[in-house]
Amino acid sequence: MQFRLREQGVLKLAHQLATGPPDTLLKDWQQPPTSLFLNKQDKLPDNTRAIAVQQVRQQLCRITQFDQVFEGAAMLGQGVDQLKRYLVSKARKGTWLMPPGQASASTPSELAVELVREKLFRRLNQELPYTLAVATESVRQLPEGQGLSIVVSVTVKSKRVKAIVVGKGGEIIQDYVTVPTQKELSRVLQVPVQLVVTVKVADG
Repeated sequence: MQFRLREQGVLKLAHQLATGPPDTLLKDWQQPPTSLFLNKQDKLPDNTRAIAVQQVRQQLCRITQFDQVFEGAAMLGQGVDQLKRYLVSKARKGTWLMPPGQASASTPSELAVELVREKLFRRLNQELPYTLAVATESVRQLPEGQGLSIVVSVTVKSKRVKAIVVGKGGEIIQDYVTVPTQKELSRVLQVPVQLVVTVKVADG
């Protein structure tokens, strides 16, 4: 029985690691240290798991060289500790880029725009998000330690596109964009966040 990895994104990445960028972009390029983690093994049937993992491992290792290969199931915690220990052992010593407890180098404004745009990309089709402009209207500190108030605007080119982005009864912009973004902002910034996302049609 033959098992082959058919995920084009993974195969393309392996080929890019092997060939590197064109010489016109970066001369004397050398492949950086690269490790491979074969995840989600718990999704494979017990009777074919070992042979399937072995064949996929061989397939990828024929494309490019990996310094270390790990196997496991991250959701079950299998293989994760070994991977973490390896990554820590390879980390270079240096000064911390952020103080303890800070989870992002982005400002609240930048983070809000990034997350709203990400949610729109995930929810809408592949072409539509490229026609949207996302910007922060305001970031305001609320009194008495109540956190932050952030207003983000999404500008679209037509009323038809606005109707798609907003969704029926505001379902998309509220349930799939605003609510999850507000939760993620609160988690990353470690303060309560009140988020408002508005959708408007561009002038002209």
